[in-house]
Amino acid sequence: GLFGPSVSISADGAIIAGGGPDGDRGYVEAYRRNGLTWEIFGQRLEADDGDTNRFGFSLDLSASGLTLVIGAPSNVEGGGEIGNGGMVRLLDYDEDMEMWLPVAPDLLALTPDDETGYAVSMSSNGRTIVVARPGLNSLRGRVQTYRWNSVEWIQTGRDVEDSAAADSTDEWGRSVTMSSNSNRIAVGTAADFVQVFEIQ
Repeated sequence: GLFGPSVSISADGAIIAGGGPDGDRGYVEAYRRNGLTWEIFGQRLEADDGDTNRFGFSLDLSASGLTLVIGAPSNVEGGGEIGNGGMVRLLDYDEDMEMWLPVAPDLLALTPDDETGYAVSMSSNGRTIVVARPGLNSLRGRVQTYRWNSVEWIQTGRDVEDSAAADSTDEWGRSVTMSSNSNRIAVGTAADFVQVFEIQ
């Protein structure tokens, strides 16, 4: 599949990551600048199972470039065949092993058609992330923020979702971004508007 529909870059511009989700299964690769060339940085990353998980459909790097969050909105837990549940994976780069290693348990879908991970973003330190689930509640959508405290995922702030009529299909979370200090997020929808929220 094509490489580059999703991209991110470290604060100093020395590390980049790109996703290749269009081959259905999907993959992510990172590169680090070395003089005048870009060299592969760690291993190619793919989801554990499933042929159509779109791994790398969304991604984001921390400021240092050493933490990476990846969304796979069509992932099905356990390799099943139902829906587009999706998942989000957080990884750190291990300088000694020269590879990316999972930091925390994957954040999984709440229902079979959430499209969890359709869009993701993270704070500069790589420990707070925003996760979009635009397919949740029959395309009404929901956005949530989580902080990894080295033991478990803690949801921070309230759910951000459509408060309109039950038959709304605004798909909250078609795009998301988070401020570097994780105190503010912007959420895009399929209804031609963006809203900004403070995370308490």
